[in-house]
Amino acid sequence: MPQAASTDPPATPPVPPVVPPSSKDFITISGSEFRGMVLLFRTLNATHDALFRKMRDIRDQQDRHFIILDQHTAILRQIQQHLGLAPLQTDIPGPSELRVQAEETIPPTEIIIADVPPQATHEAAPEPSCPLEDPAL
Repeated sequence: MPQAASTDPPATPPVPPVVPPSSKDFITISGSEFRGMVLLFRTLNATHDALFRKMRDIRDQQDRHFIILDQHTAILRQIQQHLGLAPLQTDIPGPSELRVQAEETIPPTEIIIADVPPQATHEAAPEPSCPLEDPAL
């Protein structure tokens, strides 16, 4: 009995033929250089892992601080409400939001000038002169 030939394309694309590398693609290194490179790779890998663990720990600690900040803010609002004070309108971002540095939140062109009279809280003592100075000079 004759078998029917399938006309469907193959399920996976054909693998391109392997081209043998040219001699320019190879370098020769000594065994000690190779061992040094392997040791360096292992050191870099361990350092990379340690840095990412430290970053994760810092992020976790930061999240805990944000939770405490949110709790303190809620307590402050309850106290303000109990005392009949208007709550401050501060927009404090949560743990998942990006927090902006304080320098970036203050517009650089805003200058506040106030006339504040000096208040004497204590008598100013005269500064002693330096013993090395000659007053005649």
